[in-house]
Amino acid sequence: MSVKENAVITVSYENGQLVLSDNEGSPFDPKHPEKFTTKVKSNGKAGWKAGEGISSLPLIKVDSGEDIFKKLPYEKKGVWESKIDNKQSGEAKYSITYIAEGSTEQVTVDPVLKIEGPGD
Repeated sequence: MSVKENAVITVSYENGQLVLSDNEGSPFDPKHPEKFTTKVKSNGKAGWKAGEGISSLPLIKVDSGEDIFKKLPYEKKGVWESKIDNKQSGEAKYSITYIAEGSTEQVTVDPVLKIEGPGD
C-alpha cells in the first residue's frame, strides 16, 4: 500500500472515549492509544485536526525523534501541521493534548509517526 503525501490525523471523542483515526486507515485500540502509529512519507506532511466531540487541540509536542521533522508541529487556524524530513526511515513519539466538548480538562495521549520508506 502506498503512503499518502499528506497524513491527516483526526482526534475525536465518541461515546465517552478517545478515537484516533488517519487517512491511512491505521488501526486504533482505545485501550492502547500510545500504539496508534501513522505512516508518513519522506518529504511529506503530517497534520492533526479536531474531530467529533473535541473542542480544541491546545498542543502537539514531539517527545522523541525530532530528527524526522523538517519543521516541527505548529498550529495554524486551529489545525496543526508539520513537515517531514527527507529520510528513508525514522520514528517519532509525540503528545496530543486535547479538550473534549463540555470539559475544561486537558488530556494527553502519546501516539507515533513513522516514516514509511520505499519497499516497507
